[in-house]
Amino acid sequence: MSFFDFFRKIANFLFSSNKENNTNTYQGIVTYTEKITEEIAGVKKGTPMNFEEAGKGVNPNYSHFGNINSRTNCQCCVAVFEARLRGYNVETCTPKDIDSIEMKSKLEQQPNIAFIEEKTGKSPDFTIIKPKNTQEFENILNSTVKKSERYMFAFEFINNTLYNSTGKKGHVVEVLKDENNILKIYDPQINKLYDISFLSNIKIIFEKFEEKIYPKILRVDNKNLNKKVLDKIAQSAKL
Repeated sequence: MSFFDFFRKIANFLFSSNKENNTNTYQGIVTYTEKITEEIAGVKKGTPMNFEEAGKGVNPNYSHFGNINSRTNCQCCVAVFEARLRGYNVETCTPKDIDSIEMKSKLEQQPNIAFIEEKTGKSPDFTIIKPKNTQEFENILNSTVKKSERYMFAFEFINNTLYNSTGKKGHVVEVLKDENNILKIYDPQINKLYDISFLSNIKIIFEKFEEKIYPKILRVDNKNLNKKVLDKIAQSAKL
């Protein structure tokens, strides 16, 4: 065993232990809405999972120093987490063909296409947030997100090195409230729950090619899953 392999094993062990010790258990009410009765990625709908069960199986191959596919699939993990809450025992998968590669890439730009608005049959739009500062950011989320609701939350990091080892600054997670009506940020990619101080790491305005990009949210607990998307980014869970 080379020195590098030895170091990587030690680092993986330390990171995994630290992640487990710092992951809070979400005790809030989990609600779901799902009208689709078809299977997803070959998996038939079963018993809905609780928050803890669903989170553990979303991205089982994740490692801080592992395969880059498991570290660049946040846009897939939110949708797969929602599928698991609704009873589909699936996990995120490594793209297997050109169609799944293209779908993962498309989700990076439009993560909302993983969901369908029942009334329109179309993908719902994000709500753009334009706060002046972090406190206003928190106030907007606090007044928007209600207990038992879950929102997809897309943003750019100020400094991505704290939470992200891939060099990418964009990220997609969920924002929700716990049983005490306290805002929480949940990252299905690494199965970790953060308190609202997490907002201090997010850019309020991100300049890209003379375009101003703001954080955005989309309620997903009351949306249907887009089977065509999930079939490309998920597979039957191995656990």
